[in-house]
Amino acid sequence: RRQTALPYEPSVLAAANAQLEVAKAYADAKNAQLQATLEGMSDGVVMMDAQLRLVEWNRHFPEIAGIPPGMLRVGLPIEEVLRAQARAGHFGRVDVEAEVAERLAALRVGDRFGSMERRRPDGRTIELRRNRLPDGGFVTLYGDVTARKQIENALREAHAMAEAANETKSRFVA
Repeated sequence: RRQTALPYEPSVLAAANAQLEVAKAYADAKNAQLQATLEGMSDGVVMMDAQLRLVEWNRHFPEIAGIPPGMLRVGLPIEEVLRAQARAGHFGRVDVEAEVAERLAALRVGDRFGSMERRRPDGRTIELRRNRLPDGGFVTLYGDVTARKQIENALREAHAMAEAANETKSRFVA
């Protein structure tokens, strides 16, 4: 039986190799699309694995998150990222190690998912949107929403001034 199957093995191998090449080309194309998407985003993007280690990031992440770009590498524990942010004062005046431990614990139990805002020491407001990944890791988008917050504050002030003017007018008419 082995002798009769031998002539068919090269064609089976060739078909399997052809399927592998198609799958590889598809995976490469998807990877290129994802890389282009990440780089085209105006938000900072970071992806962590289930062990809370850096997997992927885009060029905006270090600047928006306030992390020195030179420290980033695949496999970097998030603990180091948090420590760099705490030392730079991004969480206010805190005990760095206690703050890092608290934030790590919150990430491990899933308390830091969804959308939240953080005011940076330089006055910028950063919005974080964090979602879980199927493998237990997570992806976080860092957006600078300072301009939006300034507009919202200006609108609130304008609304308050309009209300006050309307009240003054009502009292005058009365």
